[in-house]
Amino acid sequence: MNVSKKENNTLQYLDEETLKELQGCEPSSNSETSFLGVTLWKSNWSGYKRDLLHQFVCRFGDMSKIKVTGSHEALITLRNGETVEVKGSGYNDLGNEIRVFDEELGLINVDWDRIQDIQFTATPASFESKMGTPMTGEVFTNNGSFKGLIQWDKDERLSDDKLDGSSSDGKLSIPFGKITSIQNSGSSATVTMRSGRELKLSGTNDVNGSNKGIVVTMENGLRIHVPWDEFEKVVYDEKGTHSGPAYGAFAKPTLLKGKLNTTQGDEMAGEIRYDLDEGFDFEFIQGKKDDIEYLIPIKLIKSILPKNHEYSLVELKNGEKLLLGSSQDLGEKNQGVLVFQNSKNPDYVAWENVEKITFD
Repeated sequence: MNVSKKENNTLQYLDEETLKELQGCEPSSNSETSFLGVTLWKSNWSGYKRDLLHQFVCRFGDMSKIKVTGSHEALITLRNGETVEVKGSGYNDLGNEIRVFDEELGLINVDWDRIQDIQFTATPASFESKMGTPMTGEVFTNNGSFKGLIQWDKDERLSDDKLDGSSSDGKLSIPFGKITSIQNSGSSATVTMRSGRELKLSGTNDVNGSNKGIVVTMENGLRIHVPWDEFEKVVYDEKGTHSGPAYGAFAKPTLLKGKLNTTQGDEMAGEIRYDLDEGFDFEFIQGKKDDIEYLIPIKLIKSILPKNHEYSLVELKNGEKLLLGSSQDLGEKNQGVLVFQNSKNPDYVAWENVEKITFD
């Protein structure tokens, strides 16, 4: 789920000057309001240039309930009982129809304004989906390959979903379950069927540069977004090797804890609020290597070492090291880190003063 938090409750721990600076306000000696010669209000800061609300990215397996609270608003209950108020303005995950597959009635579309709440449970063992099976395989790029669950054009992910395009024989709509591979041919794609038949498709955003990208979700939860220009080829498994973790496999979210070293040589340890926002281990750090985007659950990360104003070295707990950037999470737009060495008065460290963060 991709939405926005309705409020940022970490801001209460910042002093006024830090808060104004983060909001992009500029010092001003003329910010004064008066009436009949009496000063009613005065500030040394001009108007806000950016807000401090953050995107909230959450897997459905990390949630136990979504309660509808408005046309584009909801209260999310996490599996540990914590709640997060979110809004969907600018996102399409709130306010739209919800599709429910009922074994007896089939596919049902439910309007958002008719929903009271959605409660998540494990899939019944006897449930048989008529919507197709998840597509898995390997995506090859200019920067290596990635294996896992695959979403084509950020959308099609089931065997019954269709790949649309035009061939020399006319318009085609091919179920992904019948496809062995798709290869980037620039403004078109070469499709190999399971029968061995080869087709060249063009003319739609499924098979040209308007494709929104291929998303690979690896078994450990790491997500890779590959844009068309970086994409070379996808080879699908003949049968899906897995459908992702079962609902019961998701652990209850835990608070982030770790150690922060500053550029001044100080060290502090405790609960962490990263970028004045992320506080749970299921939340994601986002960054790019070239144009390939990585979304990494923080629970997979061992440490983050800022390298310059744009890039940071991210070391995973499996030993892999990634130099990632071009994002708020890993560059100078990061709004800083709070470390709760005690529960009442956390230490705030601006991003430019962060030497290294090591997560427990």
